[in-house]
Amino acid sequence: MCEPYSLKGQKCIHYESALREWKLSSGSGDLPQNPIFQSEWDKPLYEARFDLLLNSVTSEAERARLLSVSSENASDWLYAIPIPTLGLHLDPMQVHIACGLRLGATLCHPHECKCGQMVESNGRHGLKCMQAGGRKYRHEEGNKLLKLGLDQAKCPSTLEPVGLSRKGDRKRPDGLTYTTWKNGKPLIWDFTCADTLCKSYVKKASKEAGSAAAGREDKKVDKYSNLSEFYHFVPVGVETYGAYGPQGIKLVKQIGKKIQDATGEKLSTFYLFQRISIAIQKGNAHCVTGCVKDRSSGLEGLFNFHVQEAEEL
Repeated sequence: MCEPYSLKGQKCIHYESALREWKLSSGSGDLPQNPIFQSEWDKPLYEARFDLLLNSVTSEAERARLLSVSSENASDWLYAIPIPTLGLHLDPMQVHIACGLRLGATLCHPHECKCGQMVESNGRHGLKCMQAGGRKYRHEEGNKLLKLGLDQAKCPSTLEPVGLSRKGDRKRPDGLTYTTWKNGKPLIWDFTCADTLCKSYVKKASKEAGSAAAGREDKKVDKYSNLSEFYHFVPVGVETYGAYGPQGIKLVKQIGKKIQDATGEKLSTFYLFQRISIAIQKGNAHCVTGCVKDRSSGLEGLFNFHVQEAEEL
């Protein structure tokens, strides 16, 4: 497609036709800077399709969902090789829920939650319900993965450090490095996962991807400000639909770079993001299924999903 001329030096009518179609579909009047790469031709096309999709939705919740799932590193779980020993495997139900949440599809039959509220067919209620399981799993797995990454980067750390607490509620940060991180201070971090579609976040999240996570990070900084004199504090904010807060994504990238320096593995950062992304999807699945009031008859019928059929696929 990069060569407009035939072997005889005449213009190729097929090239001209394809180029007109590409410009029409992409809305771009300029050719790619590196036309030898197929990705350069594809990018304007899928960006135009995404803009069309984003502009076609009218509700704030759907816009927030689309912005979050399309943000940086939010989709890394889709690239993970399903290796159970590395925690990268999703069972059929978890895949069903992860894909359904991402696409805004029907997940289940409407049913009553443990808390007494009705769960709609999109299953999203479980992501915000305080009585649903999964919230604790997301939090613990996120911290374990950050600690594992720091240990691999030759920066030994500990979770729930004793002797550190914030004013007021006396809660401790989630982790602490034994070695200095920045400006001669050790790193302390606190992991948090915000529901993108929570009522208090959704309006801003429908305009800016990652705003819910960023808001949580700002609150964490204020709460742990009393420790800033002796420790370098970084909040790690992530959302249920995958978007990161600016401080969290920066820290994960820094940890990934240090792992690469220590091990020589060039894809260390990508692998770390994958594992965190998988942990978020597993936690979401636990939240969605955890709000089922009566589990005696199983989940397959309620979620209109048959594990055996999924395995065959």
